[in-house]
Amino acid sequence: MMFHKANRLDERNSWQVDERSLVISNWMKSRREAPGPGGSTKKGDAVTEPITHHMCSLHQSDEERYAILGTFLDHGLDRHEKVIYIADQHSTKASMLQMERNGINLPGDQNAGQVHVLTVFQSFLRKGVFDPPQMITWLQREMLRSKHEGYQGTCIAAEMTWALRGAAGSARLIEYELEINKLVQTDSCRMLCMYDSNRFSPAVLHYVFTSHPAVVLGAAAYRNSYFHVAPARFGGCPASTTLNAWLDELGSTRGTEFSKVC
Repeated sequence: MMFHKANRLDERNSWQVDERSLVISNWMKSRREAPGPGGSTKKGDAVTEPITHHMCSLHQSDEERYAILGTFLDHGLDRHEKVIYIADQHSTKASMLQMERNGINLPGDQNAGQVHVLTVFQSFLRKGVFDPPQMITWLQREMLRSKHEGYQGTCIAAEMTWALRGAAGSARLIEYELEINKLVQTDSCRMLCMYDSNRFSPAVLHYVFTSHPAVVLGAAAYRNSYFHVAPARFGGCPASTTLNAWLDELGSTRGTEFSKVC
C-alpha cells in the first residue's frame, strides 16, 4: 500500500479556523433556512440506497453532530452491521454520556456486542502518532472481525477533530482519506468522517471535500462534484472564497435526505 507525499497537507498552513471561515457558517445557516433539500428535505425526492460508502459531514454544533451521528448509527443497527463510533474523547464513558445527553441511546453492552464506542487513542492515535497504513490495517481487521462474527458489514463513524491535536503524522490526514475510498469499494464497510467546520480552516476543508464522494450538510447529503479535484485547480483565491463557491454550487443541486441514503 503506497502513501504519497504529494497527498500530505502542508504543515506550514494553518489548520485552525479563522474569521474568514464565517463564510461557511453563513452559508450553512442560509441552507437550513431555505426550502428544499438543503434546508428541510423533500421526502418524495429521497432514495433508499446508500449514496456512497465514504462520506464526510460538516457540522457546527453538538445538535447537528449528534443528529447526523444518530441517523448513521441507527441505519447500521437496522442493517445488522457492526457499529463502531470513534469519538474525540479521553474515555469511552465520557463519549457515552455525551451521546445520551444528545438523545442517542445505544442498546446492549457497547464494547462486547454489535456496538463499539472507542476513543481516538484506541484507533487513530493508538501509539501517540498517526500512521495511515497502520490505521488502514486496523480497519481491515475490524471489517474481517465483523464478518467472522456474522454481521452484514461494518458501519464506522469517526470524529476527525483529533487531527487538530498536533500529533505527529496529522499532516497525512488526506492520504488516509484517499485510501479509505479504496477500502470501502465493497459493500462490507460504510464510513462517515465528521468534521467540525467551526474548528477546521477552509484550507484543510478544501482537501476534505476532494477526498469524499459525498458531503453531508445538515439534513441533506450531496453527491460531491469536487471529488478528486486536484489541488492545482483550487485557483489563486483565498481558501474561504473558493470553498464558499463550492458550497454554493453544491447547494444548488438537489440534495437527498440523509436518513434515506446513509
